[in-house]
Amino acid sequence: MQPSPNQPELTPFEHSLAALAPSRNLLDRDRLMFEAGRRSALNDRRRAWGWPAVAAALAVLAVGQFISTGRRPAGLAVDRVVSVAAPTRRAVEADEPVVILTRRPPNPQAEGVGQPLRPRRRIDRQGLEALSEPPILAASARLGPLPEDPIRTLKALDGRDEELFSSLGGPL
Repeated sequence: MQPSPNQPELTPFEHSLAALAPSRNLLDRDRLMFEAGRRSALNDRRRAWGWPAVAAALAVLAVGQFISTGRRPAGLAVDRVVSVAAPTRRAVEADEPVVILTRRPPNPQAEGVGQPLRPRRRIDRQGLEALSEPPILAASARLGPLPEDPIRTLKALDGRDEELFSSLGGPL
């Protein structure tokens, strides 16, 4: 079958489909929409009671447990006399000698574990004058000696940065 001049791009299969007459629609669109709406309304009514029913059941269960724990009878104390035979004393067998292990107290002057505490103990006994070397931070910053009263010096030099730097040995 040749394509018609007004529709040259149609294939023979498309021409055979175009020749068919449409049949009567067996599906009623209005009835379909009515049934869909009616069933959705029925489902909403059924679903609307689901969660409230679960919540009510849990509330009844909680109230029932509360009431049942409040009405438990008090435990009755029963006094009973039970006689137990006294344990017999066995003679200590002296077959094996008893070994007592002793431990020497650690020597604070010994090398090893006590080394980090050595400067602290010296400071505790003799004060800060016992330290011969300057503090590590001051030595690494090369600031020089610190003033006698650093707080008074800082308050006096407040706002004058150049004099503060020179008195402390340089910028911080």
